[in-house]
Amino acid sequence: MKKETINNKLDELADLYVDMFTDQQMFKLDEDKKERTNELMESIRTYLIDYPGELIYEKDQSSIKRKSAVIDLLWDAYDDGYHYDEIFTGNNTDFITNFAGAYIKKAKMVRPIFFSVKKNIGKEFEIYFKEAIQSWLYGCKHASIIICNSLLEDLIRNKLCDLDANYAQKLFDWKKMKSNPQYGMKELKAFARKEKVLSKHLLKKLSGLQSKRNDAVHNLNTLSDEEAYMLIMDTKDFVEYLLNEK
Repeated sequence: MKKETINNKLDELADLYVDMFTDQQMFKLDEDKKERTNELMESIRTYLIDYPGELIYEKDQSSIKRKSAVIDLLWDAYDDGYHYDEIFTGNNTDFITNFAGAYIKKAKMVRPIFFSVKKNIGKEFEIYFKEAIQSWLYGCKHASIIICNSLLEDLIRNKLCDLDANYAQKLFDWKKMKSNPQYGMKELKAFARKEKVLSKHLLKKLSGLQSKRNDAVHNLNTLSDEEAYMLIMDTKDFVEYLLNEK
């Protein structure tokens, strides 16, 4: 179903709901309207299950409120057990089978990730790295690479600041208590090369990660599961190299 179609169907169902809940016609729709209401409810419900969080563009705020109210009423009309039964016993069994198959393949690929360092990693890093793994595991490959890139920016920035207090003044906006947006990965990589924070081999890998990240974000190029996984593992190598005590 196209987005324009779901918009039209929501409008049509809203009109039928208005007819249904007026004082004069409360639950007195003719049989054709009842049948059409049921058709629309089932069609829209299926769409909402199949495309959760779909982006639909609508400028009219009153129309947005109207459609949102229809969706709320629609969800209230169905028990969760209904959705569960249809997903596992209806026409969506291929989706479940494919999803489970992809999940198992990735779970076997990723295995436990053994870090050789724990000191200075911190809880925040663990949370974000796990988020990158979970994003990849559930099919959000671009999100996983963006998270990895942000992690590496933070680690390189912190490493430079540990080496020289002048970097701390340059790379952080202390008034806003956050990193200075003037210095992105390109600048950080140049500083890391100058200070020999990263080996030539890792600098080359970092350029590859940046290239893949830029292709994914700016050009919307699709990564394979294997490519995304290797970039996550490269991130792990960077972390160990940067945090290992020499």
